[in-house]
Amino acid sequence: EDLIEELARIHGYDRVPTTLPGGASRIAMPSETQLDELSVRRQLVARELQETINYAFVDATLLERWQLTDGLVPLANPLSAELAIMRPRLLPGLVATLGRNAARQAGRVRLFELGKVFAAASDA
Repeated sequence: EDLIEELARIHGYDRVPTTLPGGASRIAMPSETQLDELSVRRQLVARELQETINYAFVDATLLERWQLTDGLVPLANPLSAELAIMRPRLLPGLVATLGRNAARQAGRVRLFELGKVFAAASDA
């Protein structure tokens, strides 16, 4: 259980102050990179593509099928043996998602993904 919740339970929920913290709050302006990403996302959605968000870790056998075996970043403590490598590209995950949708006989599937990819640091 959550430590804070446990402390509140022991101390008594009715004794926890219900006032909000004081002070002025400001909403930070998005960075230039975030604005560019938002613009790309909006353009793709306007063209009837649907955004997918895949795991950042993938199956090594999937990467072997795509011949993506160089510069991989393995996880020290993977959730499972199938999800033991950080993704080096977005395309294999997108194609796998497309395949799952096709297997469910989804109609016209148009996907995109904006996300991080990972590569091992080079020694050079």
